[in-house]
Amino acid sequence: MKPPDGADLVPLVKARSPLEAHTIAAILEEAQIPARAFDALLAGMQVSLDGGPPRCAVLVQRERWDEAKRVIEESDRAASELDWEQVDVGTADEGTLRTLELRGRPSWRRASQSVAVVLLILALVVALLRVARALVADFTG
Repeated sequence: MKPPDGADLVPLVKARSPLEAHTIAAILEEAQIPARAFDALLAGMQVSLDGGPPRCAVLVQRERWDEAKRVIEESDRAASELDWEQVDVGTADEGTLRTLELRGRPSWRRASQSVAVVLLILALVVALLRVARALVADFTG
């Protein structure tokens, strides 16, 4: 649900990322408050005029600002009171666990493995060229 055309939109919050801005807008829309995450320019430029990290505004209608602020405060309060020990997130299958395991490796380790594979391939190419050169020399000489 987007605010009606011509509505007087004002910033409610400035999120730290487009994902956060769209999440806040979704929370508001779930409460039947039209909202818009304004991140189109910032997402492409990734700069901020005030020198800090880029911010993405969440806009709401001026007449619904107080109501929207209450909804966000209630959502923040509910999220902070959530006991994650009581949340059942299920179990991961083998493929998911393997993916998470690979993502957890340090980047230097992944980079060194990539370099090792490239060097191995290069060594094989050099060896094949030497064998080919030797065969050509035996054949012609």
